[in-house]
Amino acid sequence: MIRSLAALTATTLLTAAAIAHAAPKEPTFSKYLLECPSEAPSSWGVGDNRPLQQSAVLDLPTGQTIDDKSPPSLAPDTSFEAGKTWHNVWQMKDSPGRSHLIECRYSGTTRILRWKADGLQQCEQIIEPYDPKKGFPAKTRQSLGCE
Repeated sequence: MIRSLAALTATTLLTAAAIAHAAPKEPTFSKYLLECPSEAPSSWGVGDNRPLQQSAVLDLPTGQTIDDKSPPSLAPDTSFEAGKTWHNVWQMKDSPGRSHLIECRYSGTTRILRWKADGLQQCEQIIEPYDPKKGFPAKTRQSLGCE
């Protein structure tokens, strides 16, 4: 019941308070309640093949403006390798007077997509491929989803 109420609250918050420099139609939903779309929104008119290039979880005082050149990114609580994939995990803890957002940046554009993530429990970023000896190659695929 509490998880259902939290999910309903989170979904209501996401629908009512999604923010971005240009508002896309809806966030992508999958196993997560909230997820960065894998490609830049078509409504941006930046063309095809603009994959997600960088994603982050932000934490800031409620109502504070974000400096796009230096967003208040949180360090992940846990990071680990699984096969050829790197995982970063954030345990979301709501605090009075603070807000969480996820930030999605795409190749070939300076536009930024941000979604309010208050009320969610956990966010996971997946980056692939990953090689423990060489790190990340020049081209990677990544995703960021929260539940």
